Amino acid sequence: MTFGQLGGLPAVAKALGPRDGPWRWYFERELALYRAFEKSPPPVRLARLLDASEAEGVLVFERLRGAALCDTRMARAPLGEALREALLESIDRWGSIAVDDPRWAAPSPSADERAALRAQLLEDPSAPLAWITEGLAACPAKKLLDRVAVDRALAALEAHPQTRASHGDLLLRNVLGLDDGTVAWIDLECAGPHAEGWDLGLVWVNVDDADRAAVERRANALGASGYRAWAACALFACAREKLYRTRSRADDARGLRLERDIDFLSRITG
Repeated sequence: MTFGQLGGLPAVAKALGPRDGPWRWYFERELALYRAFEKSPPPVRLARLLDASEAEGVLVFERLRGAALCDTRMARAPLGEALREALLESIDRWGSIAVDDPRWAAPSPSADERAALRAQLLEDPSAPLAWITEGLAACPAKKLLDRVAVDRALAALEAHPQTRASHGDLLLRNVLGLDDGTVAWIDLECAGPHAEGWDLGLVWVNVDDADRAAVERRANALGASGYRAWAACALFACAREKLYRTRSRADDARGLRLERDIDFLSRITG
């Protein structure tokens, strides 16, 4: 991110990193979504798109007054009740968008891009359930989850195949806590239909333990089958965190927490 001004307004520029694989598709998708939301705003606050260069792979947004809920993938402190509830309410509001809303009609990935997404366990809102179920199925070979846990998770998703409008990559660093006490979402390249429990599952995995009970209450409200499907989504989110932490050689304490979480979630799906 680069901060500055555009036309006298505080602005932040987001540049495309790698220009191969699925990254160009993510850029094109995010640009298409922001242009659609300019015409028909969503029910969650977004930074306004000020300018874009498709050739250079750059998006320029207004810089909102606030800060990310966390600057790392996994929280290092509780959010506090006000911010936590604002975050959960934003998930509810976004979920009110229909999964067949025409604003989701962004470009689909090519066959090569889709293969790259699957190989890296990356979000693919053009295939809301398949990207998660195929990702789960790949986890035993990657030594992220055992076969029993995967089979239980797949059965839970098969029994509750509902999808919902989602952010898709709802890490705390992709949510801004604004000065007025509300929240705004950024980084929408993965936004669109996903498994109903995906956003809640990802949030549960990444928040502090003190915030988890409130997230799990929202998951329980999905009903018995919805709760098990939520646990399957959270289980897959844990597996991806294990993969990312292995690559970055992150600290053991959080790695141990992931193993504890995997055991807990596997019992729910079973």
